[in-house]
Amino acid sequence: MKVLSLLLVALLTAPPLANAELVELVTIYGPPGGDEFYHVCGPGDVNGDGYADFIISSPVRDRSRHECENGYARLYFGGDPIDTSNYITIPAVCNEEQHMLYGFGQYCTKTGDMNGDGYPDFLVGDPEYDYSYWGPWNSGAGFVYWGGPTIDTLPGLRLLGETFNTWSKFHGLGDINGDFYNDIVASTQWTDDVGPVNIYLGGESPDSIPDFEIWPFFGQYPVIAEPAKIIGDYNGDGKDDIVLCNPMVEFGIAYMFFGCETGFQQPDLVFQGPWLHLGWRTSLAGCGDLNGDGYDEFTLSNNHTVYIYLGSEDPDTLPDILIREEEDTLRGFGSYVSGGGDLNRDGYPDIAVSDSWWSDVRIQAGRLFIYYGGENMDSIPDIAIYGEDRYQRFGMETAFP
Repeated sequence: MKVLSLLLVALLTAPPLANAELVELVTIYGPPGGDEFYHVCGPGDVNGDGYADFIISSPVRDRSRHECENGYARLYFGGDPIDTSNYITIPAVCNEEQHMLYGFGQYCTKTGDMNGDGYPDFLVGDPEYDYSYWGPWNSGAGFVYWGGPTIDTLPGLRLLGETFNTWSKFHGLGDINGDFYNDIVASTQWTDDVGPVNIYLGGESPDSIPDFEIWPFFGQYPVIAEPAKIIGDYNGDGKDDIVLCNPMVEFGIAYMFFGCETGFQQPDLVFQGPWLHLGWRTSLAGCGDLNGDGYDEFTLSNNHTVYIYLGSEDPDTLPDILIREEEDTLRGFGSYVSGGGDLNRDGYPDIAVSDSWWSDVRIQAGRLFIYYGGENMDSIPDIAIYGEDRYQRFGMETAFP
C-alpha cells in the first residue's frame, strides 16, 4: 500500500515576486509494502550539476522481515523538469552482527560541506541503532554521505551514540569554530546513563571521534537535550551557535552555547518556555537572517505557538515574534518548522510552519503556512496550503533545498 505522497512546491516565475504563489510540480508516492515514506530533507546540490536535490527516507520497509535492511533513503536529483525516476537508493546500515534494525531513515538532514571539497554532504540517521547485540542498545547513529559528481551509497563517516538508550540524533549545517568547515552536533533524547552531547568538527579528513562535549548538567539537574541543533550565528561573532532543548521540565527550557574554538562549559543564554504543551515535543529550527540585519534567527515552538528569536550583537532571551493559531487544531500547529529558503526571491529567507493535525470535514488533512521574511516580518501567513484527503497529515515534515 502506498503510505504517503510527497508534495513538492516551488516558484516558477521570475524574481522578484511581490505576490508569489506556489504550484505543484510533482507528487511522489511511497512504494507498496508498508513503507513509512515521509521523512524529507533538502541537502542542496550534492552532485554539483546546478540543481538542488532532495531526500525522502523511510525507517521501515517491512516489520515482518527480520533483517537489518529495514529502512532506506532515496536521493532524488533535481533537474528541469524534475524526473522522479532519477534517484539512487541508500540502503540501511547494519551493525556489527547484522542485527535487525528498524530505525534507519527516521530522519535525514543537510550538513553542508563537512570535508571542504566544494560539495554539500548529508546525513541519514538511525536513533534506534544498536552498536551490537550486547549493547549499547538504542544509542543512535548518524551516517554521513559525501557529496560529489558520483554519490557513494556507503557512508563516508559513521557517528555512533555512546551510552544506552540515548536515542541520539545528529544535526549539522553550521560552523561552530570558525574554520570554514561545517560541523555536527548529536542530541540526547532519552537516557538511562546520562551521557554528553557530542560535537564533531568538520575538516579535510573528519573522523567519528567527538571533538567537544557538552555534559547535560546545569545546576543539579540532568538535561534531556532533544532537540539539539546548530542554529546559525545568533550574535554575529562569525561562529555558529548551538541550542539544546529540554522539553521535559515544566514549560520547557533551552540553552544556547555561542560558537567557539576551545569547547563549551556553561550556556551563554537560557531561554524559558512555554514550549511544551500537554506533553508534546518542542520543535527547534534555524531560519537564517529573516530580517536582513546580518544576524541569524531561530524558532522554538510547541503545538500551538511558534516563537521567533531575532539575533543581534547583544541578544536577549525574549521572543520577538509570536505566531499563534487560535483554532482548535488538535495541537498540531508548529509541530514542524523549517526555514532558510527564499521562496518569493526578495532576498530574505522564509519559514514554513506545519499544522499536520488540522481537520475540517477531512479529518487530519493537515495544512502548511508560509511566512515571508523581511525587514518588518509579521505573524500573518503569506501562503496557506491545505491537504486534500482525510488522514493525509499534509506538512508533517517540510524542507527547503
